Amino acid sequence: MPALNTAQPFGKKEFAALMRVAAGTCEVAVGNTPKARQDLGEGLSQSDDRDTGSAAVVLLAWTGDEDGAQKLIGKLTKNFPTDTLLNKGFIPMAKALNEIHRGQPAQALAELESAKPYEVGGGLLF
Repeated sequence: MPALNTAQPFGKKEFAALMRVAAGTCEVAVGNTPKARQDLGEGLSQSDDRDTGSAAVVLLAWTGDEDGAQKLIGKLTKNFPTDTLLNKGFIPMAKALNEIHRGQPAQALAELESAKPYEVGGGLLF
């Protein structure tokens, strides 16, 4: 991955971690959950900054790791209680994905209600 090859030698560990988690998002989107989990683990081992955590919490939920997603949700909301994009975007997405995995689509939609005022047609990261 060119971004990783460029970022790591310059000490940009947060950017490299985020790119690794983003790569995992691409993998899970095409059905390669084991590779997504590998990328996720590598990204989180490099950095636990807010941006990496924001992407990782969604990827944890998307890969079906509800417990991991819930733990990271707790950590992120504690560490970044005033971060609107995180608390009104990424965390509701993770919660909605957890509900999808539980077979609760109506509850998934309810989780996304808090994001509605911020939705402008584009994606947050994915």
